[in-house]
Amino acid sequence: MKKFVLATVTALLAFACIASTASAVPDRDPVPPPTDYWQNKGFILMAHQGGEWDFPPNTLFAYKSAMAAGADMIDMDAYVTADGKIVLTHDLDARKNSNLTDSTFGGRTDINQLTLAELKTLDFAYKWDPHDGSATDPYAGIATGDKAPPEGFTADDFKIPTFEEVLDAFPDTPINIELKQVAGVDIQDTAETMAGILASHPGHDENVIINSFGQEML
Repeated sequence: MKKFVLATVTALLAFACIASTASAVPDRDPVPPPTDYWQNKGFILMAHQGGEWDFPPNTLFAYKSAMAAGADMIDMDAYVTADGKIVLTHDLDARKNSNLTDSTFGGRTDINQLTLAELKTLDFAYKWDPHDGSATDPYAGIATGDKAPPEGFTADDFKIPTFEEVLDAFPDTPINIELKQVAGVDIQDTAETMAGILASHPGHDENVIINSFGQEML
């Protein structure tokens, strides 16, 4: 009896395999993989602020270096300047990451209090040290012309970048950008400015993620 049952099960399994093979459509074209980056990439290596442990955060130098090191995607933080430009830095107070002092611009120290032209005079690698403690202020002075930049880079790579500059420098790179919400800065104007920038850079609507801790900003 056991032999009969075993033989019956074996026969059924064999039949199922044959039926499965016979029911397949050999001339059907394979389904192509999705062309969307986010569906194709199973694991994404994102450089937070451009890799702030290894490079001065939120600078073009950091973003370029991170991508050269193998990152798939770059992450950044954004504020709106006094003249309505979107710039990239983590902290509202520009003294945190630059050579700005209380007296530089008459006590104005927040990003939204300063114009793009004013911010571009500052060194945004001034206070950065590598996480491993191997050096002290290794890139300070490059932005202001007091020190030569590393080969392949310019002084501008160590200044505060605009979002537009990043889009121009990385036309095919996935980007995550966090819009910082600041009291007194018009949310609607910020959203419209961001939309206008993306509209002027065709193709980036597929590879840019915009996020914010301020729900109203989105």
